[in-house]
Amino acid sequence: DEECGHIANALERNTTLRELSLARNLIGTKESQNFVNPDLVPGGEAFAAMLRANRTLVKLDLSWNEIKGDSAVELARCLNDNGALEELLLAHNGFADRGAQELGEALTRNRALRVLDLAYNNASPAAACVIANALRTNGALERLRVDGNTLGAFGAQALVGALQQAQGP
Repeated sequence: DEECGHIANALERNTTLRELSLARNLIGTKESQNFVNPDLVPGGEAFAAMLRANRTLVKLDLSWNEIKGDSAVELARCLNDNGALEELLLAHNGFADRGAQELGEALTRNRALRVLDLAYNNASPAAACVIANALRTNGALERLRVDGNTLGAFGAQALVGALQQAQGP
């Protein structure tokens, strides 16, 4: 993940690159090593720090990178501080319940993000409810992809209800 840190540091200073795809680059594979080596900054956390500072990138594809745990949470939370990113593709990672709920919380404050792909991330019905709650007031998000998650009937109903409420009568 040292390489990810170098890339993320360079991107913090970026003033020209607007779109970046790093799909299928194993960015999150060393997440578990952070427990035995606390000085290691996992790739997902390095990219979260970059997104907090970068004001130029509008599209980022981090799909298929095994981003999970604390890295997923940090990536979600960085959206509170980033007003430039419009499209974030996170499909086929491991955001699970905690990371997906943090994404929902971030959507209550972030007004720049237009596209969020959270497909196949093991998100739960509870995460769908948090995301649904954010959709009621967000107004900026135009496309949300959540297929391949375990949202169940309750989570799906929450999302549909939030979309109906956001559209008005």
